[in-house]
Amino acid sequence: MKYIIYTFYVVTVLLFSGFARANTLMAMVKADEQFRSPATIDSVGFADPNHQTLDLQITGYVPNPCYLNPSAILIMDKNDPNTLIIRLISPIPTTFCIQRIKDFSTIVSLPQLAQASQLPLEDKAIYVVKTEGFDYSLQVSGQDLNN
Repeated sequence: MKYIIYTFYVVTVLLFSGFARANTLMAMVKADEQFRSPATIDSVGFADPNHQTLDLQITGYVPNPCYLNPSAILIMDKNDPNTLIIRLISPIPTTFCIQRIKDFSTIVSLPQLAQASQLPLEDKAIYVVKTEGFDYSLQVSGQDLNN
């Protein structure tokens, strides 16, 4: 009888600790977007003045200097699969900051971004690349993005 009670106790403790850990991990996964801040974009243009590459120079600012420089991701528009959106995000700092804004300037290589984003791009399609939160668009062939 002792063994049954002891086994029941151990199984109960393991189940509760497993549920607690799963609940904590789910909260972290759901809260991941809460720990990222969109960057405000001021300008977008070609990094190379001769337009030899598909590198874009994006400038703007993040809310304060404690934010890291933003990183870019490329997402596909849910309503139009031929529209790709560049989203810049920066992790929210965990320290207290007094200054209000921090300027940034970053260069985004569209072919590298498309490869890192692993979007199913067709070589013969023409895509419209836009920036989130700033009025900019560029038509690019799928072949240029896949190179």
